[in-house]
Amino acid sequence: MPIGKEYEAVRCVFCMTGHEQQVADSINEGQAAKAIFPIQIKRIRNRRTWQEVSVSLLPSYVFVYSDAELRSADLAKVQNVIRVLRYGDDSEGVLCGSDRTFADLLWARGGKLGVLKAMRVGERVEIVDGLFKALRGRVVAMDKRKQVAKVELD
Repeated sequence: MPIGKEYEAVRCVFCMTGHEQQVADSINEGQAAKAIFPIQIKRIRNRRTWQEVSVSLLPSYVFVYSDAELRSADLAKVQNVIRVLRYGDDSEGVLCGSDRTFADLLWARGGKLGVLKAMRVGERVEIVDGLFKALRGRVVAMDKRKQVAKVELD
């Protein structure tokens, strides 16, 4: 990996659903890359108590952080990988723009997204903690009994 930065390039692989951990482990066995898949920590109500459980945020997707030297063809050979996602220009599949920003935020959180806390501003909300901190949106639906809200981000 480059000195002063933990990774140079980020790619996203599409794999068999339910095999995200196995694919990440296979990629992590080599020293050329570090793979993580997004996990969301959700609060669910079990009888009368709230419990936190881990669920896959993006089933079938694994993010791979590496030097630019790692080739997409090498990732495609990993067992249970269906393909390396690419942009339409038949590139090497290196993420850029908002995709890269999301991948960088995911890296900073170790792949785990906690329960999001929001401050309501009329019909508008601003995320004040977690991965999506400082993003704004509007509440689309709420379930007060389950303590969840569906938010459409700008």
